[in-house]
Amino acid sequence: MRVIASIEGGEDIPCGITVLELAKDPEKTYRVLLENPKKGLSEGAQVLVLGCTGLTGYAKRLQEELGVFVLEGEGLAIALSQLFVDVGLSQSKLAYRKSLKKRRILLGLKEE
Repeated sequence: MRVIASIEGGEDIPCGITVLELAKDPEKTYRVLLENPKKGLSEGAQVLVLGCTGLTGYAKRLQEELGVFVLEGEGLAIALSQLFVDVGLSQSKLAYRKSLKKRRILLGLKEE
């Protein structure tokens, strides 16, 4: 069975806390992060993904208390970027074509 948990508190405000409020009261943020995923976890979710960089730093503590893997979005983005480099991938050649050859002239230097 595949379960995906979504933590949302309001129509436009996840968990009832705006991004600008996350750092103002770290303990409130942590309590919300601790309580909200419990429904998804009780239904079988095994991983919690913190999808906002404003939640950086909460993963280790949440993982210890909830007993499931907790991943932070920026760490995943960095790992994915490194994977692209490792396997030799780059930007789309269709959308971002190689620039045309340009003649470059540096002032004070003679072209050979």
